[in-house]
Amino acid sequence: EAYRLVYNAVSVKMNMVNPNTGKQYTMSEIEDELVLPFATAQYGISGAKSDLVGQELLDPTNYAGNIQNSVVNTYAKITGNKPLQTATEINAGESIAPFPINALSSKQKTGGLTELAEIHKKVLRGELGENAVKVDTLTEAQRNTAGLTPEGKYKELQPAQPTQATGLIGKITNAIQNLTSLTPVAKAAELSKMALDMTSAVILMSDGNPENIRTNVLKLADMMEVSPDDAVSKIYGTAEQRTVTDALKAIATSPKFDGIVNQLKATESMRMNLSLLSSQIGKNPTEIIQGIIDNPQSIKRLIQDAAAKNNGSIMGQMLTDDGTLIIDQFQVFTDKKNPLPYTVEQVASEYNKLFADTLSDYVTELYDVKPDNVAIRISDMMKKFQSLLLLSLNPAYLANNFTNDI
Repeated sequence: EAYRLVYNAVSVKMNMVNPNTGKQYTMSEIEDELVLPFATAQYGISGAKSDLVGQELLDPTNYAGNIQNSVVNTYAKITGNKPLQTATEINAGESIAPFPINALSSKQKTGGLTELAEIHKKVLRGELGENAVKVDTLTEAQRNTAGLTPEGKYKELQPAQPTQATGLIGKITNAIQNLTSLTPVAKAAELSKMALDMTSAVILMSDGNPENIRTNVLKLADMMEVSPDDAVSKIYGTAEQRTVTDALKAIATSPKFDGIVNQLKATESMRMNLSLLSSQIGKNPTEIIQGIIDNPQSIKRLIQDAAAKNNGSIMGQMLTDDGTLIIDQFQVFTDKKNPLPYTVEQVASEYNKLFADTLSDYVTELYDVKPDNVAIRISDMMKKFQSLLLLSLNPAYLANNFTNDI
C-alpha cells in the first residue's frame, strides 16, 4: 500500500510546478523531495543520492527484465494474445510499484524471459491469472507451450512412457527424456496433491454443504453438466481439471461416495433433537457429544436442571428419568469405533478423508507404485490434518477415524 501511495504521489508531482524554479518538477527533483525520503524512512537507507543512483537506477540488471517484459507485453497486445499479456502483467508484479520505486525496495523485480516463460506456461494451464484459461480456447501451439496433451492434460503426469527412439541420436534423446521426466512415485504424489487441492477447493466452494460437495465433484468428474452459473464453472475446463478428471471419477464411483450423504440423511431426526437439546441446556452440539463421551453425568445434570426450570418438561416432553433416555439416542454419534458425523463440517471432513484414501488407491494402480509408498501416505495424512485445522472439527472425532484406518 505504501508503494502505491508513493507511486501515485510521484505521478501527481510530475504534473506540478516546482515553486523554487517556477518550472515543472523534473525526475531528479522528485527523487530528492519524495522518493529518497520515502526510501530512507522505509528502509533506513543512508548515503548520498549518487550512491543510490549508481547502485540501483543505473544498474542495467535492475531494469533489463522490465524492458524485455515491456516488449513482450506490447507484442501480446498487438497480436491479441491475452494469456501472454496476462503473463507479462503477473511477471511485472501488479502489486508492486513500477520502476524505479521497486528498484529501491527489497521486493522482487520484474523477471527476465526465463521467468516470463514459466509464468506464461502457468497462465496457459490456468494456474495463474484472475480468469483461468480454458483448454478449449488454446491453439495447438499454446498447448505445446503449456506442456499439455492434445486433450489438455499435463504431459508430465501421464503414465505412458515416452517413445524410445533408436540409433545413436535416439539413445541420447531417450537418456535426456528419462533424466528430465518424473518418476512414477513423483507422478503419483503430484497427481494426488493436485486432485486433493481441487477437492479441498470444492468443499470451500460448496460452503461445506454435503449435497453441494457431491454435486460439484460429479460435475468436475464430467458426470454432470456444468452451467456458467455453477460454483465450479471457473475451474471446469482448465488443464488442471482435465488432468484430474479420471481421478475424480474414481472418487465419484466409490461405493462410499453416496453413502456419506445417505448417512447424514439417516441421522436427520437425531441431529434435530441434538440441536433442540443444545438450545435448552446452553451447550453447543459438539460440547454435548463430547460431554456424553467424557462425563455423561454432567450432561444428565444439565438436562435435569433445564427440566426443573420448565415444570419437568424438556424437548417437548416430560422428563421421566435422570436423562439417560435422552442421551442414549445419541449413541450413533458417541460410538468409540465408528461415530457418525453430526455436523456438516464433519461430513465435509468425511469427504476429504474419502478423497485422500480413494486417490491413494487410484494413483498406486495408475502408476504401478507400492500402496504403502511414503510420499503418498504423507500426502494423505497432511490433507487430513489440514481439514482438521480448516474446519475446526472436534479432534476426538477425527482421531477416532485415523485410529480406525491403521
